[in-house]
Amino acid sequence: DDIFFQEGNASGVDLNGKAFSTLTLSGHELVNDLSCPWFYSGMESIQTPGLEITEGQVDYGYEAGCNKRVYFFFNGNPFFYDAN
Repeated sequence: DDIFFQEGNASGVDLNGKAFSTLTLSGHELVNDLSCPWFYSGMESIQTPGLEITEGQVDYGYEAGCNKRVYFFFNGNPFFYDAN
């Protein structure tokens, strides 16, 4: 079975015109084996310079298994998003 690991960085602008950038955390590559439509493991740092809270982390494996939930941590507080 093939397992895919993704690492690197990305940047962009959200729908409200706010810039952001992400970087895969060392040793926490994004992981998928195509049996699941979402990444099920991995972490990224996120920078949001135009917002009140300017940095945090994104955790794709906070809950084990194939699920569509992504956790964001800003100032140590978790927030989740269920992907469609």
